[in-house]
Amino acid sequence: MPKAYDKIPTVTLLAKSQFVQAPKTPMITHLNDPALTMMINLEHTPAETISIHDHITDAILIEKASTDHVLFVTDDHHNIIGILTAEDVHGEKSYQIMQDKRIKRSDISVKMVMTPFDQVLCLESENLLYAKVSNVIVTLIESKQHYALVVDKSANGSAYLVKGFFWASLIGQALGSDITSTDVGAQSIAELQREFPL
Repeated sequence: MPKAYDKIPTVTLLAKSQFVQAPKTPMITHLNDPALTMMINLEHTPAETISIHDHITDAILIEKASTDHVLFVTDDHHNIIGILTAEDVHGEKSYQIMQDKRIKRSDISVKMVMTPFDQVLCLESENLLYAKVSNVIVTLIESKQHYALVVDKSANGSAYLVKGFFWASLIGQALGSDITSTDVGAQSIAELQREFPL
């Protein structure tokens, strides 16, 4: 163990040295691949947060710096009180609020468009250990959701720790198929099975 102010030994970088890389989403995904290969892992991709008191114009600025299009809405104690997605900010919901409340886009608060925590689709990580990508897709389609958080219970069981999330658009891109169609349900699943037989 070095003493205070001892110099740390140095080395020279060797030929063919490489750097550590975070796991990447596979370029090509199959329905029977492990579900967790498509999870956006918050250990490798830091979560972006926003306050409930901010406006969606603030969300747009944060979103531009992020590639995952999900912002966690947090309170002063870093507890998640909802999520805000690109669809919430740019989609029909914000335009409907502008019309209904007769306000400008810059006056729309995060609280008005976010999905509250108790309405967010969540999957416990233990149920994903042997799940396939197809299981995640069916869950998203039947729940009519484009996002699902992956969670673990806290030590005392009173809350969840969010480990990551699934994003339907990203899964669709990896499959080469749109799984975010508004025409959801058994028909969509049957079409997916025909297009990508296991």
